[in-house]
Amino acid sequence: MNPVSWLASLDKDVTIALIGLLGALVGGLATGLFNAIASRRPNLAHAYNELAAAQSEMQREIDAQDRKLRKLFDDNERLRAESHEFEDRDVERTRYLRELFHWLDGLCESGEVAWTKSHPKPHLPESMRPDFPKLH
Repeated sequence: MNPVSWLASLDKDVTIALIGLLGALVGGLATGLFNAIASRRPNLAHAYNELAAAQSEMQREIDAQDRKLRKLFDDNERLRAESHEFEDRDVERTRYLRELFHWLDGLCESGEVAWTKSHPKPHLPESMRPDFPKLH
């Protein structure tokens, strides 16, 4: 027996009651489903907003770390350049001092003042002058 013939065999009042009950049940389910979807929507919106805020905070932290790294890299480059400058200055000082001591060695061995005329004292490089203040 199919559902339609079964409904037709029932009393008219019972059929109306069953159809009303079915309508109420479907309406209740639809209302419940609608409420569930409607209540989930604010929850989803809230979760999305929290996720967006967390992502924004993480991006700020990443940007801050990038700035710190950029500063460290810049400091590293500056320190490397200063180190090379100091090394170059030390090489220049060493060269000058070796020339000066070779000159003094020749002066001491010759014992003559005339030697200084043909072998002038090494010239102090201009870049080293600030390292040797004048004594008055």
